[in-house]
Amino acid sequence: MDIQKSLIQFIENELLFNRQQAKVEADEPIFSGLLDSLDILRLAGFIEAQFQIRVQDDELVPENFQTVHNITEYIQRKLGVGP
Repeated sequence: MDIQKSLIQFIENELLFNRQQAKVEADEPIFSGLLDSLDILRLAGFIEAQFQIRVQDDELVPENFQTVHNITEYIQRKLGVGP
């Protein structure tokens, strides 16, 4: 399972669909106007369903969700797997 690829595909196809910027890079900040708070909640729901983990409210912080790369590392930690 390629976590980063799954995240990018979901963001581009579901969250950025019909927006001016339809592509996202792994190290691109997504909190700086790319996604809004509703998008982040939808992303958290996708993560829970796709990877069978629970995203706690206090984990929805920039350290975990600033970039796709950060989200990938967060998921890996939750799953107990290395990069």
